[in-house]
Amino acid sequence: MFFAVCVAALAFLAVMQGYMTAVPACDSERTVETLQRAFNSSPQALAARVTAQASEQHRQVAWHGDQRPRECRALVLLSSAERIPVAYFMQGRDGAPFVLTVVADAD
Repeated sequence: MFFAVCVAALAFLAVMQGYMTAVPACDSERTVETLQRAFNSSPQALAARVTAQASEQHRQVAWHGDQRPRECRALVLLSSAERIPVAYFMQGRDGAPFVLTVVADAD
């Protein structure tokens, strides 16, 4: 419970580079792995000593092509047995890996 309150209050932010230059689907294996790595490397997760064990209910909210980030939502299942909603955004970059940004979601 502490972590969920902390996340809601602080709106954590983590950024992780993926290994593909194209922006993958919200529920692709690569995206799910990158989302969990980004979450686990966030200062808030490290401070609260929790990790993302899995994620579920991945869905795309918005996508307007490579000019804007792909916007997605999911539930992250924590090692503390809590489930927290997150929003994540993926942006492609010319000739470079895509970037995934994850934030706490108010939904």
